[in-house]
Amino acid sequence: MKGNSMINLQEREDLASSLERFLEGSSEDWEFDDLLYAPVNDTLTKKIIENLKTIQLRFPPNIERHFTSSEGAAEISEMIEILRTRVQP
Repeated sequence: MKGNSMINLQEREDLASSLERFLEGSSEDWEFDDLLYAPVNDTLTKKIIENLKTIQLRFPPNIERHFTSSEGAAEISEMIEILRTRVQP
């Protein structure tokens, strides 16, 4: 680990699983909102959550009642891959 950075693989997997459920439409009510404000220690997980907080603004939905566009959904899929494969923060 470098400096104060923390690596917590369980936090990463929890976030990745929540994001998968969100993309599949099988998440619990408010699960996505809750994960945006959940306390985490892992440096990469924190960065991903901060990125998620702006995804709807960066990729506005083009279908009514959707959270984001297909491009935003693709970015979330990339985040899931990063959470599951990146070892360093």
